[in-house]
Amino acid sequence: EAAPDDALRRAEFGMVCEANGFLGAAGNAYQAAVALAPDDAMSWYRLAIVRGRLGDQEAAIAGFARAVELRPEYGPAWSRLGQARFDSGDLAGADAAFEKAIALDSADARASTGRARVRLHRGDVQGAARELEAFLEHHPGDASALQLLGTAYRRLGRVDDARFALAVGSGGASSSRDPWSEGIVRFRR
Repeated sequence: EAAPDDALRRAEFGMVCEANGFLGAAGNAYQAAVALAPDDAMSWYRLAIVRGRLGDQEAAIAGFARAVELRPEYGPAWSRLGQARFDSGDLAGADAAFEKAIALDSADARASTGRARVRLHRGDVQGAARELEAFLEHHPGDASALQLLGTAYRRLGRVDDARFALAVGSGGASSSRDPWSEGIVRFRR
């Protein structure tokens, strides 16, 4: 209320709302922030995440697309764009976005597992397993990659390998980093 035209304060208010589970209010605050500062990639990114969580996949895709247009070097935005496109059934668009994310950051588990999901969905189970094995060779213990690899192994009939991957992956953590999301934790109360 004190600074209605301050896009940064609107975005910060959105982060406070998002961090504490008020997604509708967060979406409204981010929408106001991008209206005031249409070139702020992080506000578009946060708006896209909230819209996706609220079930508006089309708005999420548009927001992530705008974020990568403004900050094409920010890999997590490409990963999230890929996931949103995958969720909407656009496998080619998802694959392209995941590939761009991997090119920017080969340690991005969200991108590597996303690309493997695309392969699984297309029926290329062997390709998915190879993709995940290559990722895990450099990032052992990533939970999301191990869980998906277990699924691929099971589909390939490699039951013992599947059990092992699923068991090891059940207690691990993901190696994906997203500074624009990690910063929200400071607003949680």
